[in-house]
Amino acid sequence: MLRIQPTVGFLATAMLVLAFGVQAQRVQLHQGEARIPVRVLGGRLVARCQLSSPTSSAPVNLWLAYDKPCGLELHNKVAAGLAVEQPDGTMLPITIELPGLDIEVDMREHGDEQAMEDFTKRYAPQMEEISVAGTIGGKILSQYEVTYDLARGQVRLKPAVDREGARPDGPEKHYVPGSVAGDIAWMPAKLANGQVRMLGIGSSRYDAVVDEDFCFEVDQPGGQIGSVVVAGFDLSKVVAWRPESYDHVHRDGALATLGLGFLQSFRVHIDTKNGWIGLTRVKQLPFPAEEAAFFVARAEEEVDPLLEWIKQHGESRLAGEAASMLLQMQVDEGADAKDIEPALRWMHETRPADMKATEALLTVDMLVQSRRPDLAVMAGRLGIDGGRKDRYPEATHRLHVRLGELLLEMKDQRGAWEHLMSAAFGLTDAFGSADRAKVNLLLGRVYELQGKHRRAMSRYVQAVISPEFGPQAVPLMENLQSKMGGAPFSYELVDRLISGKVRSMTAPTRFVASGKNDNNRCVLIEHITNPHLGQKQGERWRAFTEGGAMVFEALQSHFPVDRVTMLSYHVDAPQPVALMNEVSMAMADSVGKKPVFLVNGREAGPGACRYPDADSVYQDVRDVTLQGLRRKSPFTMTISARLEQGVVRGTLQIKGPTRLGRNVELTLAEKGAIYPGLGATVVHRMVARAALTERVRGIKWQPTNGVMEVPFERALNDIEAANLAFLDAYEQRGGSPASRLSTRLAKDQLVVVAALREPGTRIVEQSVQCDVLLAGHEGQR
Repeated sequence: MLRIQPTVGFLATAMLVLAFGVQAQRVQLHQGEARIPVRVLGGRLVARCQLSSPTSSAPVNLWLAYDKPCGLELHNKVAAGLAVEQPDGTMLPITIELPGLDIEVDMREHGDEQAMEDFTKRYAPQMEEISVAGTIGGKILSQYEVTYDLARGQVRLKPAVDREGARPDGPEKHYVPGSVAGDIAWMPAKLANGQVRMLGIGSSRYDAVVDEDFCFEVDQPGGQIGSVVVAGFDLSKVVAWRPESYDHVHRDGALATLGLGFLQSFRVHIDTKNGWIGLTRVKQLPFPAEEAAFFVARAEEEVDPLLEWIKQHGESRLAGEAASMLLQMQVDEGADAKDIEPALRWMHETRPADMKATEALLTVDMLVQSRRPDLAVMAGRLGIDGGRKDRYPEATHRLHVRLGELLLEMKDQRGAWEHLMSAAFGLTDAFGSADRAKVNLLLGRVYELQGKHRRAMSRYVQAVISPEFGPQAVPLMENLQSKMGGAPFSYELVDRLISGKVRSMTAPTRFVASGKNDNNRCVLIEHITNPHLGQKQGERWRAFTEGGAMVFEALQSHFPVDRVTMLSYHVDAPQPVALMNEVSMAMADSVGKKPVFLVNGREAGPGACRYPDADSVYQDVRDVTLQGLRRKSPFTMTISARLEQGVVRGTLQIKGPTRLGRNVELTLAEKGAIYPGLGATVVHRMVARAALTERVRGIKWQPTNGVMEVPFERALNDIEAANLAFLDAYEQRGGSPASRLSTRLAKDQLVVVAALREPGTRIVEQSVQCDVLLAGHEGQR
């Protein structure tokens, strides 16, 4: 539903009900006229206005597109800023504030956001850095008398008045019958064969688009369809017809949609309510013969006609499109690089001086996808050469990254090193953080190929601590460590390598048992987390896993393992990861998958936070843990475990009162697992890997004379296979794909954690842990 309101001072005069499609829309009309300043940019008609909601407002640029059957399309970010979509799903109205008239729209539509962003990026200076936020389409414009007067740089809107079909008394020199179909305004045109077909009035693009099927019918695939006469004007002498696939329809036969090129020559007054379209020729522009020639050359779908056209018309408005089409055709035909180089240079020359590097990035990516790295390198070098004036300086540095990667794959180590070093010195934290990480990864590969292993490892370490490329760095580090010898690759080695390069936290004090807390109680701290917890902030990532991991480390350093046992469970939110498994997801479900710290089953603090908040969260969880340590447990637990021939075996003994309603849980954990993620944490500690009981939630506490012994035995290969099967099943049920990084278990880093829990409340009565000793060793705690 659309409600049109004037700016202050105009009075309401009428109410009109119109129907669009299957949904009736009420329009309230008022006196007044909007005179909208417009400009033609990049083949679009752009209007500046203000959008407002009951709570907010913002200046924006909007495309005016009569030939687009939409109301108000709006970018999601703008809609979010206006807060028009309520949590309960209801919509607040949006007001389009135009000079002289306001339009209130009950509901916005979704548009092509990437097109809006690309257009804004290219034409931001001309639009005074105000973004294109959407489109005003035919569902709104068709409710007005609209006058396109591009010669004066304006479009005029005024509410349509029903004159019972009377012809307007001016101001245009010629009036022809007009109609609306599909929310588009149409007028009749007489063709060379005497037929009458319909022309749409459009403003979404520059060219006049003609139905290519009709062109083939008259054997003119290039658009030279003969005379098309409206009000005595042969429009085929005014515009060059661009043949395209055409999906607009009109009951009297849709032929074409006129564009901004036509509107630059004619002032057009559209009064579809009374059935008239007025035309006045305001400019005698020369016929665009070079554009007509391009459409003919394009229709031949051969390289030579395009090549000849661009040689003659390299300065044309369509030269960039021609060069791009020529490049794609030559690539598809597998032409040699020397034959394609002119097309690349033409593309480069037709780009704006302040966008040469930025747009070269798109060409490089296209050529890489076309499996022509040789051409991608050529395009990248052209972009770098023209990048000094680029409006986005990071584009040049990103081209260096792309070329470094391509040249490395092409075995040009020296060339790759030069480009990567240029990128390394140019990229900053303000932009390009992901590319900086990629540069470190690629430089590591260069140094490794050159046998400079220490340099390579240093670069891999820089990459592994980055959110974006950490997972890719892990296998490279592991492979390089095996070449270098020395300590085997492990989480402890990675801990040492990244020490001082990532944030960590150690408790300032150590727990000392005394007074009420000097008893047999062993508290269980559980941490529900995910390696990717965080929030996008510009081009950078605000990490939240990092804060939770720092709290975990501090708690580990404060409490001894005989008084506090710890476990971390990895869940699938916000992204699934290889560290999640059946036991971790079962615990996650019990807390709604939110990141949280549990102390003996009760929530004690958030499991994710920003690193500056880690200290306060640590103190909160520590204080709750200290409270738990003051209560002596009526249960005692003793556990031992060993690893023999790949099988974890052991026994848990529990002594305590014969009170049922509890479960005995046994969990195999790994002291450290390497899994870099967006949350800025590389090493995750005390990771729950599997249940060692038949059921994930444990077995029932059923003592005999106050004692229960629970033997356990499980092969590591079976655990790893079960965890992989869990991930496969998760994905088959529709879950997002998860990496398989760190699914193998380190035999010398295993721990068994036991807990006695009330399943309904999650309350833990007692816990204990022990290291899994390798065969030939014995240990008991």
